Amino acid sequence: MSTVGTQPDVEGQRLEHFGYPQVLHRAMSGVRATMVNVSTSSVTTGVFTLFAYGLVTGGTSFVWTYAIGFVVLLMVVLMFSELGSSMPIAGALYQWNSRLVGPRYGYFTAWLYVASQIAIVGAVAFGFAPFVASLFNVTLSVHGQELVAMGIVALCTLINLLGIVIASEVAAIGAIAEVVGMLVLTVVLLVTGLGHQSAGVLIHQDGLPPHSSFLAAGLAAMLFGCWSYTGIEMCTDMAEETKGASRVIPRAGITSLTITFAAGMVVLIAAVLAIPGSIAKTFGSANPLQSIIVGNTSTAFYKVIMVVVCIAVFVCTMDNQALTARALFSQARDGKFPFARQVQHVPRSTRVPAVAIILVGVMACVMLLFTSAVSVIATASITGLFVCYLMVIWAQLIQRLRGRWTPHVWSLGRWSLPVNVLAVGLATALTLNLAWWRGTAPWYDRYSGFLFIAGAFLVAGLYYMLGGAEARRAITLHPLDREGAGAEGAVVHGR
Repeated sequence: MSTVGTQPDVEGQRLEHFGYPQVLHRAMSGVRATMVNVSTSSVTTGVFTLFAYGLVTGGTSFVWTYAIGFVVLLMVVLMFSELGSSMPIAGALYQWNSRLVGPRYGYFTAWLYVASQIAIVGAVAFGFAPFVASLFNVTLSVHGQELVAMGIVALCTLINLLGIVIASEVAAIGAIAEVVGMLVLTVVLLVTGLGHQSAGVLIHQDGLPPHSSFLAAGLAAMLFGCWSYTGIEMCTDMAEETKGASRVIPRAGITSLTITFAAGMVVLIAAVLAIPGSIAKTFGSANPLQSIIVGNTSTAFYKVIMVVVCIAVFVCTMDNQALTARALFSQARDGKFPFARQVQHVPRSTRVPAVAIILVGVMACVMLLFTSAVSVIATASITGLFVCYLMVIWAQLIQRLRGRWTPHVWSLGRWSLPVNVLAVGLATALTLNLAWWRGTAPWYDRYSGFLFIAGAFLVAGLYYMLGGAEARRAITLHPLDREGAGAEGAVVHGR
């Protein structure tokens, strides 16, 4: 029996009921889990890395895509809260789908999810590199940006290897820094930028060519609207390291998403209203957000904000690597990844999935060698991630309608089914919009989302066919057939 201090570890016992021993260090409190989730989603990362994309693509009214993204992802988080509280297991999406539908369905979910999250780690680090360089008044070439991004990933790997206590403390510092930093920036821009632009710019697509389609521009800008909300499942992926995970997961997920929305929405509105002088001039700037901040304050203030941004985006990269490593560890623990025995290794000294952490870092660095467009990486990875979300909530809805699954720990009650339907409809529309081909870029850029998903499924299929008989047995083994596994009310019955 696992213990924490002298008290029985109820969550550890429950994990054993799912067929797994408690090998990771269950050390995070509810407050710490919430702060880790805030720093993983990271409003600062979304605002500062893709502000120029959102403004140039959607005009000044692009800020409302952030609110739309919040509504859609809130529906998804509510559904994840029901699942996560019922099945608090590392590698959440993979584990849920394996139990809701079956082992093969969960297997393909796992491969796509891990691939998407590795790409997100690389994309965030790549987008972060210029901000680091700006602190030293250095302009990076594409190759230089790749090298700095690799250095960032390497440092994140080292911190994650030190253990969950140290990594979560760093994440907490990042969460506090970015929320306080965004509030300070909002107040400063509202005070110094008062009267620069009228409130009308928030409902008009100022800056875009005349007669631009409002709907088309808004849909194209939705990448910005949902980029900050990636990582909403962090607290569920870290469930095996969270005290009272079943109780904490809904609270941490909903609270962190709301904080991310509130902090981001106010700073976006303040930034657009504070555009100094001509909107066209800001559009023509290489870094529109920098132009807005410097134009209203000073270069020195911008440098201070950049320090906060660097802390927040670094922690975001580190947290995304951590959650990806837990998903990979969970997949390897079930024998559904090459060299599974080595990948699932957890040193006794740190009790973190060390090999999985290193492997995620290496693969993110390798990915950085093959692309130089952060928007392409972001589109491909976020499309893949959202398809994983869809695979979960569609399975959840279908099994709910068939009477084979009901939440039994945390639930929305009579609102559960309507919210599930709404989540499926909105998230499906959002995902199709993100993956939709637009513009005149090369075909492989325009279809990057589809190509990414197909590539992940192809690799998963090849391993299934070529991995050998032992790998195929592991891939087809139902979670309920694991030694010691029990069937709670949260899993599918009558399979």
